[in-house]
Amino acid sequence: MEEHGQREVERLARILAVVLHCLRDTFPDDFHRRCAFSARAVRQLLAREGVKSHAVGGRFTALAVGRFDPRYALQGFQGGPERFPHLWIETDRRLIDLAPHLLPFGSPFPLAPMPALAWDKADPLPAALSYEPIEVIAEDAPFSVSADVSAQAERFVDCCLDMIAAPPVPYLLTGAQSLADAEKRGDAWAQAVARFQRSAVRGGL
Repeated sequence: MEEHGQREVERLARILAVVLHCLRDTFPDDFHRRCAFSARAVRQLLAREGVKSHAVGGRFTALAVGRFDPRYALQGFQGGPERFPHLWIETDRRLIDLAPHLLPFGSPFPLAPMPALAWDKADPLPAALSYEPIEVIAEDAPFSVSADVSAQAERFVDCCLDMIAAPPVPYLLTGAQSLADAEKRGDAWAQAVARFQRSAVRGGL
């Protein structure tokens, strides 16, 4: 089981690396705000490997930690003109999302590096990461009412499917143990998450 789990993590790390690379290459100005494209590509790459998954639309926030000062903030996608502020992918076992890793690229102040997620759903998410589902997206749901945007999404997915490998995602969390390991290594974000968790427990959040 442990070997199977390691292979699963390696596969997800490879998929997220490819999607991140194609996001940055295709949308250099706003790659950090393209969650719908990311979710679609992750699903397609998982499906190619025989893994069932579904997209979830909802709201997302994460604790963000200042890189050069002790500022904390909750950042994420809570509203906007689209039906769903954010989209992520779930399998039977994992919640998969690049969004936390991408938050520093759109932050109004410099942030400490943050992880991508391939989070084991057997572990509760820490209080510093909040996912509020609104709706599971139907498999046959159109990507967009705009034919041009839908075509753009297909071209993006093709980019991801054509790429064999990409530089690894710098920081990937797979569950509570990987978060604890990051905290022990002295990672600034993971240490702040631990402090936030202790505060949330004391405050009954």
